[in-house]
Amino acid sequence: AALAAPQRSQSARSGAEKYLVILPAPGCQPKSLRAGRTARPHLALEEHFGPQPARETAQRPSDIRTAVQTKPSKMNISQPEPEDPALTPVHASDPSPTELLKAALSSDAPLAERFSPHEFAACASAAHADGDTEAIARAARRCFASAPPKQLRSWATHLLCCRVAHSEGPFGLLAKLAETNQRACGHVFAAGDIAWNCRTCQKDNTCVLCDACFRSSNHQGHEVFFHRAAPGGCCDCGDPEAWVAEGCCAKHRASSVVEEDPLASLPPGLRQAGEVVVREAARYVVGAAVRAAGAHEPHNTNPAFSSQEPNEETGLLDRLSAAAQNRDEDQGVRVRLHDDDVHSYDDVIGALAGLGLSVARARDLAGRVDREGDALLPLGDAQTALRAVHARGLLGAAVDDELLERELRATQLAKWLSELVRGADALRRLVADAFAAPLPLPNTPGAPALLKSSRFSLVERLEKSERRLQLDEGESGFASSAFGVLVACD
Repeated sequence: AALAAPQRSQSARSGAEKYLVILPAPGCQPKSLRAGRTARPHLALEEHFGPQPARETAQRPSDIRTAVQTKPSKMNISQPEPEDPALTPVHASDPSPTELLKAALSSDAPLAERFSPHEFAACASAAHADGDTEAIARAARRCFASAPPKQLRSWATHLLCCRVAHSEGPFGLLAKLAETNQRACGHVFAAGDIAWNCRTCQKDNTCVLCDACFRSSNHQGHEVFFHRAAPGGCCDCGDPEAWVAEGCCAKHRASSVVEEDPLASLPPGLRQAGEVVVREAARYVVGAAVRAAGAHEPHNTNPAFSSQEPNEETGLLDRLSAAAQNRDEDQGVRVRLHDDDVHSYDDVIGALAGLGLSVARARDLAGRVDREGDALLPLGDAQTALRAVHARGLLGAAVDDELLERELRATQLAKWLSELVRGADALRRLVADAFAAPLPLPNTPGAPALLKSSRFSLVERLEKSERRLQLDEGESGFASSAFGVLVACD
């Protein structure tokens, strides 16, 4: 160990500058002693810092170790006695993917606080590989119920592709499938999009092409015209039942596609996980629709309220007006007014003003219903308010925070399913199969409740261990599917 300070002149030692003195490690001899010279490092310390206190003679553990290393001696080493297993500490191993998934499913903490979408999907995939056959289904149900609503489509996509490794990630995988596995265009028109008709190629007047497919196809000499589409229709390019093959674009021309089951083109892992995730998404959407349909029930049968009878009509307007003054719109059950396409703008304003709202507030709410389709009413007791709304012929529903969040999540999932439908043919088939499959019995994980509403002619009943949609007064019916229940929910 070096112990001499840098050689400097006396003038350079003035001020705050100090010597750097490196002391030897305990038990080690300085180089100067090994070379036969005398080294006195404590004199250098005393020169600058004054006399140094005597060093303690008690040996530290490091001194003992050094002494053992520098002066080895013979020691009798015997075999250690066996340890008592009861006293031996057990080091917990890392939890398995199945254990991580079970902990996530049983915890009330939001998923985003513990996982990213990729981590959660990888956990579900690993648990499935470990033999938990229901891991992906349970992960999908938890994801749809507790993942951040605005990020729900991303979480669902990661789960959909959790059994397939792809260099560009799940979104790159779906984009690649859309490029190589698409028979029909299926572009969904937004309001104002250009839609093309060709009387030579279309099978009927409702069949149209989107602008991109029309410009990539040959209609020279045909009778064509275009119009601005209403929202909701789709492009028929590539559909042999709607458009002749010669009039389709090169990408969707039927002659360029081999007739086979589109699901056969999916990677096995994507098909296996996709069937489960899409099925659970369809059931979640149906469950939200059934719950929303029940919200329109009359006040005495509405599931949002208890079984207690409502208050008498005495003082109805006074109670509504008083409660509206201090209404906390983020708490409890509220009444939501829907656009029914029956009442005029003035009818709604007059009805709301009759409930105790000012004309200005009634006009503002009526405008919101007309623009957005619905609006929450700032009324007091929800049960009494719903009865008053129904009494005036308006379409009202009793909603709470749980239903509003569920509707938001179902809307995001419906958009995600719509994106899948616009992609590859195989993904379109996955969605179609999920909505056409019979719904499971109530009390089955992920199964929606039975559709029972006095507003609809079709209701669900249990018959021979299956759900069946039947006419309210009829005995015949058909097996309940996600699509059928959504149609029955109007």
